Amino acid sequence: MGRVQGNANRLSRLVDDLLDLSRIEAGRLELRPTNIDVASIGQDVVASLQTLAADKKIALAIDTNGEATAWADAGRVHQILVNLVGNAVKFTPDGGRVDVRVGGDTDVISAAVSDTGPGIEEEQLLTIFDKFHQVGRGADRQGAGLGLAISQRLVELHGGSLQVDSEVGVGSTFTFTRRCMPMVSSRGRGRCGMAGASRDLCR
Repeated sequence: MGRVQGNANRLSRLVDDLLDLSRIEAGRLELRPTNIDVASIGQDVVASLQTLAADKKIALAIDTNGEATAWADAGRVHQILVNLVGNAVKFTPDGGRVDVRVGGDTDVISAAVSDTGPGIEEEQLLTIFDKFHQVGRGADRQGAGLGLAISQRLVELHGGSLQVDSEVGVGSTFTFTRRCMPMVSSRGRGRCGMAGASRDLCR
């Protein structure tokens, strides 16, 4: 029963990912922004993946620093971090390490996920965020190749950017950042306006 349930869950996630990607590409995915604490979401994600990491004897930790309050879609930020941290745990060999760093100030909010995995070859970095791209070769490839593509597009919908730095044999770091510009709302409260439809709320 456990294997059947696992396959059903993977199929459900695949369908959800395909629907998300379809909505994004059609311009029909709507964000539901609220005032959120990105660090708190990061802590929830790390806590939810600790069992998976422990099964591989991977040390999974999070460090928060500075102001990480943002006007963003909490569910989508959670989805981005689950994709990034989940990938890091999945591709890191047993006994490795995954570190999550979340922080910010009045200008930038950032989240970085670093691992001690095998790293990504330079030629694959060019297409790492393409849909259906799978990291690795042959039997080493895992997943449907949608998580990073969706994550990048969700970050961009929030007015941010997602970048990767990797060295073969050392590991990879995925970082998303959002830069804001000071702006005062009609009610006189300090806010940060983002390029595009979204806004950061900086306190």
